[in-house]
Amino acid sequence: MTTLVAWAAADKAGHTAIYLASDSKFTWPNLKKWNYGRKLYVTKKAAILFGYTGDVLFPSIFLGQLVESLESLNDHPKSAQELADAVVPILATSLAAYPSEPGVVSPGFQILAVMSIKEGVYFRFQCLIFEKMAGPRTELLYRILSIPDRGVFFVGGSGKSSYEKRLYSASREAGGFFYNDDGIATANSKASFWALADVVNNNDDVYTGGPLQMVGAFRNGLMQSFGHMRRGSHYHLGLQLPKEVAVNLNVTWHNDRMEVMDPATGELKIGAQKQPRK
Repeated sequence: MTTLVAWAAADKAGHTAIYLASDSKFTWPNLKKWNYGRKLYVTKKAAILFGYTGDVLFPSIFLGQLVESLESLNDHPKSAQELADAVVPILATSLAAYPSEPGVVSPGFQILAVMSIKEGVYFRFQCLIFEKMAGPRTELLYRILSIPDRGVFFVGGSGKSSYEKRLYSASREAGGFFYNDDGIATANSKASFWALADVVNNNDDVYTGGPLQMVGAFRNGLMQSFGHMRRGSHYHLGLQLPKEVAVNLNVTWHNDRMEVMDPATGELKIGAQKQPRK
């Protein structure tokens, strides 16, 4: 389930930020749905972003617990390997105790983690993914992912193929493709976000829907979540908020075009740049 996307933004000095974006739709086996599920997490002290695909129930419960524990550590992990060494035993213990129904195939999942690690004046980024395959076994795998110089470097979930098709057209509207350091054609930040909005708004994938979620890790050390304004409503990490609450939230708000919005007026924020699609 889900569509989860990660991309890198950069300038001449290197990475400026890493973004994760996702939808908010939870779907049950009987196809009943709920469009307000949280799929992205951000730790401020531990400086880690998390997102997941596949099964929604276990990862959403587990990550809520894990984030709080990581924030409370006196000494935070300083590399992707250190994070893996800390998380794998906790994840394995929790998963082994998780109940399953006889005759029902246990769904698999992926948990993506992006770390911000201080190095000199700025911060650098590392990424890894934890994975459990569908089936009765609870064996966990993890691998460290390389982050290209810029562009999309991870797409996962049921909407993967739909997203990749939408990314092609969104990139053309944003000014065209460029090639990352692996020689793979990719897109800039706004096209990366536009493509996910297009998947949702065109109902490309039955398991992808609801408001968009986005979190980011920045070169200056800032870890941030964002609000999403959609069809006159305000959402933060999948949660719909009344306007009087949204205007008091200390986050940046975007619409489907990734334009910066004013939550009070519902219009483009004063001084914000329009992001037209060609």
